[in-house]
Amino acid sequence: MRKACILYVDDEPENLFSFQAAFRRFFDVLTAENAEDAINLLEKEPIAVLLCDQRMPGITGAELLALAKDRWPKVVRILVTGYSDMSVVVEAINKGNTYYYVTKPWNTEELRLILQNAKAKWQLETEYEALVVEKHLIEKKALEAEKAAIEARWSALHGKLQPHFLFNALNTIPQLIRAHPEQATAFTLALARLLRRLIEQPETLTNLLAEEVAIAKDYLMLQGIRFEDKLQVEWVLPDELPALFIPRLSLQLVIENALKHNEISREYPLHVRIEINHEAGILTVSNRHQPREIAEEGLGIGLSNIRNRYAMLGDKQVTTTLVNHNFSVTLPLLPKAAHE
Repeated sequence: MRKACILYVDDEPENLFSFQAAFRRFFDVLTAENAEDAINLLEKEPIAVLLCDQRMPGITGAELLALAKDRWPKVVRILVTGYSDMSVVVEAINKGNTYYYVTKPWNTEELRLILQNAKAKWQLETEYEALVVEKHLIEKKALEAEKAAIEARWSALHGKLQPHFLFNALNTIPQLIRAHPEQATAFTLALARLLRRLIEQPETLTNLLAEEVAIAKDYLMLQGIRFEDKLQVEWVLPDELPALFIPRLSLQLVIENALKHNEISREYPLHVRIEINHEAGILTVSNRHQPREIAEEGLGIGLSNIRNRYAMLGDKQVTTTLVNHNFSVTLPLLPKAAHE
């Protein structure tokens, strides 16, 4: 099967030639001189990103993007225009749900980064759709006990792959590229690592402590860019992490709970401390208890989800304490892996 393509539509052949010459080293590129040819390609080829020049005979770029939105909603849509008429851009955004707009003449390096982000968005949403299909198949076949375990995995994946999470994360990247290129690179790599770990999960209820710490660090790196110095994280870890286990994504979910339920502002920065006590066999996440008036919206899968998974694994229990405005959650470390 052919790899996902980028399709550029422009009625000027020299523009199509220039586009292919600039980007064929990086992408599988298709071109079309009119809307009819573009529609034929959309019907036959796996198009990930559609770029349309605004001014074309017959049907405008904005109109073609609106048509593509209805017939191929997963295709990421970008408008290319040489004009500064904002009404054209507004029309493309409102009717075609345009991901981005590019003005002519484009900067090749900037456009390459935009195309990379657009294709990454398409790939992530395609993987998300596959997870939805997988979830429904599992629900039909699994026994009740197995289904409860897989639902825990699904809920954690779903919470990280919500469209608004992907949209906000991907749209942070172009801003960072312009203002903080080094941060943009770190952000992109951390996002890729986090999503890969969340998607490519083996069929186990537990994971090595080192892997869960790595997931939590990637998650906190993304949140650190979001909150800047309003979020302060302290890791208290041994030089070498013990070969012990915890329920998959439990550390990340505890940290997410802290961020979701506590105020994080310049007046009230949030300090989160993650500490491993090997001798006691516990991992503790603690933070200053400064509850929001309204907690961030979520899926409600936090501590109850983790407690249910520990219950499936034996008699060790999650504990929570609130002392002197300091809230802590303690996760027992497990001696061996558990399979669903």
